[in-house]
Amino acid sequence: MTRLTDKYPNTYHDFYGSGTPCVFKSGPNWHIPKGPEAQRIIREARPVYRHAIGSIWLSIGKRIYQGLDSIDVKWTSINPLAYADVGKAEPFCFLIFSIGVKPHSLLYDAAVATAAVVKEILTEAGFPTIEVAFVESIVTCSVTAGPKLLSFDLLLDDVPDLRKPFTTALGLSIAPLKYPHFEGMTALYFPLGKDDKRTAILTCAHVARPLPIYANTGMMRKKDSQAHEKFVALGNMGYTNAAKDSTA
Repeated sequence: MTRLTDKYPNTYHDFYGSGTPCVFKSGPNWHIPKGPEAQRIIREARPVYRHAIGSIWLSIGKRIYQGLDSIDVKWTSINPLAYADVGKAEPFCFLIFSIGVKPHSLLYDAAVATAAVVKEILTEAGFPTIEVAFVESIVTCSVTAGPKLLSFDLLLDDVPDLRKPFTTALGLSIAPLKYPHFEGMTALYFPLGKDDKRTAILTCAHVARPLPIYANTGMMRKKDSQAHEKFVALGNMGYTNAAKDSTA
């Protein structure tokens, strides 16, 4: 543990909760609890929106990774992120370049020198206040690496009734009312108003108008008199029945 903390005391504070020890972070120290009974604060990475660097990020990112390669830094990722304390709406850091490096490959003094290289690139691009951090992390890019899921045969494994209600945690299972056997998903759905019981959905054209039924998947509304398309969605009973069947 002292391998990193001897030179950088905030190694396990800066990105606590992510499991990535920090070799070095430029700029002012981030706030940490004080006192013998203080608990470490869990940090939460957040996306960065509408920052001025966005329009030239590709060129800056290219210069950064080329600079890292030129001094033989074994980097694994370059992540422009914001950071907040868990439970807080407002980030305390609106943008930092968190650069992943292979564990044990970058010593503190080398990290300080490398941060200066990256900071120079950012300063030349007009962003001198953006800070840089080096964290030890491994990134697996290939889907063929790591543990494999159990094999599954859609025709032989008799579990579709149990599988279906739990496979769309981020979406909603839907089907055209006229053709409920053509199932699909909607990514976004919302009520039209407090006095309107209808729900609007955003989905793909081939879900709304299945190709076996409709030759043209277009859904453009050209006339006010054009009928609304109606869909059915998986309700609470589907989940309840599946949970009961899985324990039967």
